[in-house]
Amino acid sequence: MEILREFWGLVAAFIGGIVWLVRLEAGMKTNRENIERLSRERVADMVRADKQRDLMDRNITDIRTDIKQILLLLNSKVDR
Repeated sequence: MEILREFWGLVAAFIGGIVWLVRLEAGMKTNRENIERLSRERVADMVRADKQRDLMDRNITDIRTDIKQILLLLNSKVDR
């Protein structure tokens, strides 16, 4: 019992250190899970952005084609 009285501060610090390490590990696990989730979300966002860019490209191509047809039609009417 005297040893406990003599080293109670050291024992308390040791127990506190272990508690701190356990909490630190739990925080690291949470951070790792969040990073993995954000990585999956980023991949999904990139796929969505690619699809949106493809759709926008098709729409712009359609608009460009329509404008060319209108210009050709107008030029043919002006030439008459």
